[in-house]
Amino acid sequence: MIKVYLLEHSYAYGVASEHDETKAIGVFSSRSLAEKTIIKYKELPGFKEFSIGCFYISEYDLDQELWTEGFVEVKSTEIPSWAKEGTPKFLESGSDFANRLMNERYGSGNYKKGPDSEYNKLKKYGDKGGNV
Repeated sequence: MIKVYLLEHSYAYGVASEHDETKAIGVFSSRSLAEKTIIKYKELPGFKEFSIGCFYISEYDLDQELWTEGFVEVKSTEIPSWAKEGTPKFLESGSDFANRLMNERYGSGNYKKGPDSEYNKLKKYGDKGGNV
């Protein structure tokens, strides 16, 4: 089997590290090429702000399915009743949508962002473009 190596940069952020950001950097024919790319990227703006431990190399067999069964979508239908009329603006991210509504209602930053918070429910709703 032919092997390929996916190089990604991933980190968590937010008050309780409740958000993840992952960037696919490239797919390489050898682990060595992926490692050389890490050396280059760890000096670039943005990437150099994080530890080298945020780079991940995953090995895959070419032409192989990775997901072999269906999935169940968890729908985000629980948004605060006061926000039912709100919809994300064009190209507005879920977090920007949630921040905008929460700031309008409670004032800038005067709200919680934990897993069961109104903010988090609005963010999930906004990530889906206002669709449930």
